[in-house]
Amino acid sequence: EAATERRPSTLASYLLETAQLFNTFYHQHKVLEASPEIRAARLALVGAVAKTLHEGLRLLGIETVEEI
Repeated sequence: EAATERRPSTLASYLLETAQLFNTFYHQHKVLEASPEIRAARLALVGAVAKTLHEGLRLLGIETVEEI
């Protein structure tokens, strides 16, 4: 939609909402202190969100850092 309508703000809004929802999730659920099965699923979610945000920002021409 962002590409076909030439509206990068659509992608920016999606990324912002994704980051906000993940922030809420992260503060409500322990990732590393969960049971092994749940920890694995939550770490997979963390990785998927990070990849999504990274790729979305790349599409907008915004560079990200690999690690702080």
